[in-house]
Amino acid sequence: MQISEIFSSENNFVDSKITIEGVFVMNCGVGYFVKNTDGIGDKEESIFIEHEDLENKLLSSVPAFGGGEISYCDKAKISGFLIYKPSNGFLFSLTKISDFTIYKYDEEFNVKL
Repeated sequence: MQISEIFSSENNFVDSKITIEGVFVMNCGVGYFVKNTDGIGDKEESIFIEHEDLENKLLSSVPAFGGGEISYCDKAKISGFLIYKPSNGFLFSLTKISDFTIYKYDEEFNVKL
């Protein structure tokens, strides 16, 4: 499912297990999914990824960008439960993550959670 489908008023995926595809961003230790790279700063149209120690799990599984505030900005797919939880500019969070794959350098990296 694309992120735009989640924000469509016709669909209600809250409190459901879903798999989304989009661009994963890790910005200053905050991980979230956006529709595309043009939406990196638009938190209201993004989905926060709620997982303890996410950044360290990523660093041990997937090569990061060197330096700067953004350590990841890659196509990805993730599964978890979507909840409505307005916080820090985000409207939705994905919790209870079960699968997380990042596509980088023409390779598929499974994040070991």
